[in-house]
Amino acid sequence: MGDISDHFSRWEFTCRCGCGFNTVDIELVDVLEDLYENFEIIYKEIKIEITGPNRCWQHNLDEEGEDGSKHLLAQAADIKVFCIKTYCPSQIDSELIWSYLTTKYSDKYGIGRYRDRTHIDVRKNKARWDKT
Repeated sequence: MGDISDHFSRWEFTCRCGCGFNTVDIELVDVLEDLYENFEIIYKEIKIEITGPNRCWQHNLDEEGEDGSKHLLAQAADIKVFCIKTYCPSQIDSELIWSYLTTKYSDKYGIGRYRDRTHIDVRKNKARWDKT
């Protein structure tokens, strides 16, 4: 159980540099909850790991993040989705996550696909990229 939604806690979105920046856009949490509920139906028991949470300005610079990164605005997360049952592969392929998000949110949000993770941000316009 999370403290900001059913499955997420504020600390998961906290900047990793230790500065304490831990706010999060509620629309992003709603998208992640939707993703959780959809994949829980398929795989029964899952976990979404926030691998790229908020970034303060300095941490974004250190990570070589883009100047306009939505991570700076607490509107983005890089994620990995795991099946935690013994009968399924541990990490769910980022292509499946990408497919679900780009279909469900076909005309908005920033969705990026990487080999080992998926980026989602709640910008108002549509942006897509594939770096697999």
